[in-house]
Amino acid sequence: MTEKTFDQQNRRRMETRNKKKKKLFISSQSRNIINNNTEDVAEDIISKLPEPLIHHIFSFLPTKCAVSTTVLSKRWKNLWISIACGDLKQHQKTNRFMDFLDNTLISSNISSTMQRFCLSCDNESFDANRVREWIVALINRKIEELILTVNCTRPNLVPLDLFSCESLTMLDFDFGKEHVLDFSQSISLPKLKVLRLSCILFKDKELTQQFLSNCPTLEELVLCRCRQEDLDVLSFSALRLKLFALKGSLRERFCYNLRLEIDAPNLVSIEYGGWLPRDFLAGNFPSLVEADLCHARDNEIITLNSLSKFVRLCSNIKHLKASYKCFQIFGIANVPLTSFPTFNNLVRLEVDYDYPHFPLPSMRSLVKFLHLSPNLESLVINQVPFIQELNGYELTLNTTPHCLLVCLNSLELRNCKGLPEEMEFARLFLKHAQVLQLVIFRRGTSLTSSCETMQQLQNFPRSSTRCSFQLL
Repeated sequence: MTEKTFDQQNRRRMETRNKKKKKLFISSQSRNIINNNTEDVAEDIISKLPEPLIHHIFSFLPTKCAVSTTVLSKRWKNLWISIACGDLKQHQKTNRFMDFLDNTLISSNISSTMQRFCLSCDNESFDANRVREWIVALINRKIEELILTVNCTRPNLVPLDLFSCESLTMLDFDFGKEHVLDFSQSISLPKLKVLRLSCILFKDKELTQQFLSNCPTLEELVLCRCRQEDLDVLSFSALRLKLFALKGSLRERFCYNLRLEIDAPNLVSIEYGGWLPRDFLAGNFPSLVEADLCHARDNEIITLNSLSKFVRLCSNIKHLKASYKCFQIFGIANVPLTSFPTFNNLVRLEVDYDYPHFPLPSMRSLVKFLHLSPNLESLVINQVPFIQELNGYELTLNTTPHCLLVCLNSLELRNCKGLPEEMEFARLFLKHAQVLQLVIFRRGTSLTSSCETMQQLQNFPRSSTRCSFQLL
């Protein structure tokens, strides 16, 4: 071994020995800090906060994050159970998850109130008896907002005591499949403001009417795919009701032979979807601001008389969303303008022509309605090519509606593909709308050429010199 090689080996041994000494020094120093200088460790201030304040902090956290605080210390183990809000989702049936809710809502001796509880389970085999016990526990904790989404068809899931829960302000049930909802003879929900029910089968007609009418503070009512056996009249009074939505399925005629009667003088917004009822018996809606009839469908027996009657009740609205079915009452029925009120307050109209069945809707029905809307400012059209007269013809107006002359300032065409029919529709309004300020083309899935479409729009003659275009 040469002298040079020997020196290199010694140097490497010395470097290795120095590294080990350094590690030992650092480890020793760390132990001294931990064992001898604990007084320098930061104080746990959060754990010393009063429990009401901690609960308030929890209310801003997702439930999962609040539960995770149980690992901090023994004091934190059950603190989250008293939180005012709970939002839980389970996509598979697990006994561990149900045991967790049992311990949280039933086993724990918690007397604090519960502001909000939301449970979403998409498994049909979820234990209905345990869900019922959870609801009972929530009633005892004076629950305010109860949101339950479960796929369950088993009866008696909802305890009768829920319908006399005086603390309840929101009730939102969605059972996925049709579920029988039974009511107690005594119904009292004095604070209930929001009621949303989906997939409900009402068994008792009188108790159903009593249930809907015994909510004196009710402001929002949504019934989706709900029905009652042999129900011929749905009648209720809700003097504070501001939003009402009745939605059915396009495949099942939930409102097929129904007469709808509503006493809601303060109603602001109404949405109707599904099969049209046999008759509307509602009174006037003097406070109504907006109506959504985009998903209304003809029941094939009562033609369009019921919808015609309802449209007359909406003469005060400011915003209207409607399907082409609504405009058939002006076109196919050839209803004279004098038989309908003037919509003096209407400023925004959205029309959905996205309905592929024949015969195609007529342009004249839309023009008739524009004559009835002298103060219209914004017009939105979905699926222009479905309009009948646009198939190879040039549109003309015998008489220009008043709104096109003085107030229509915005035109929006949705799901545009750059087709000649869309260009012809835009050309007509550019020609006659004298105060038009903005034309919006919202592109569909197969717009041919953005540059070409914009160039065509800009080349059309315009009555308004201030009109601009947007392609979105």
